[in-house]
Amino acid sequence: MLFDWFTVAAQGLNFLILVWLMKRFLYQPVLNAIEARESRVAGILAEAQAKESAAEQEKSLFQNQNTAFAKQREKLLEDARKEAQNLREKLLAEAHQTADELKAKHQQALLKDQEAFNHALRQRTQAEVLAISRQVLADLANIPFEAQMLSVFLQRLENLPADTLQVLRESSSSSPLILRTAQALSAEQRQACENHLKNILGAQSILVFEPTPTLIGGLELSRQGHKLAWSIEDYLTELENSAHERIQAKQAEHVSENHVSPP
Repeated sequence: MLFDWFTVAAQGLNFLILVWLMKRFLYQPVLNAIEARESRVAGILAEAQAKESAAEQEKSLFQNQNTAFAKQREKLLEDARKEAQNLREKLLAEAHQTADELKAKHQQALLKDQEAFNHALRQRTQAEVLAISRQVLADLANIPFEAQMLSVFLQRLENLPADTLQVLRESSSSSPLILRTAQALSAEQRQACENHLKNILGAQSILVFEPTPTLIGGLELSRQGHKLAWSIEDYLTELENSAHERIQAKQAEHVSENHVSPP
């Protein structure tokens, strides 16, 4: 069979024209659309990547801020706890100090009240003992109380140790002997005292009498700082000390019994 080369050439040309037309009007728009879409997708992906990167940065910044805030919050809480603890300790110390001061003041007030009570009791006891003694002496022997006190005092003076009497004798003879009594002595009593003391201490002794109302139920003989005294108060003081020692012993015994552990 013979080929018609003209026809073949015409068909080839038609094919080429068809291909060009298809490419120009069919494939090229599709390719352009695909390229445009790819470019748009790439832009979207790039924008998303940028947003993701920004979000990561913001997330990191937020986490850093949260960490810093948590640390600052913990520090503030710790400072607040320390301040509260210091304030608590300070208030407790002040409360203890105030309680100790109040306790000391209370004990001091109780001690003052006790001392005042003891002083009042001693004064009242002395007065009552003195009144009873006066009444007893008056009823039994019709002897004034002061006269009997003076007689007993002079007898006790005679019975003093020799070294005590020697101290009074060796005192300056120019210094008078001072005899203090609660009430003024009569002339007869003063003369008896002078004679008695001169016999005991020496003829050159000068005797001065001083009534001392505060000296209840007793007498006091002094010379240049040396003093001899005898009064009801001495007995009461001894009695009070003895009673105080007994009370202290009983209290100590009671405390000891309370601290003994049960078997």
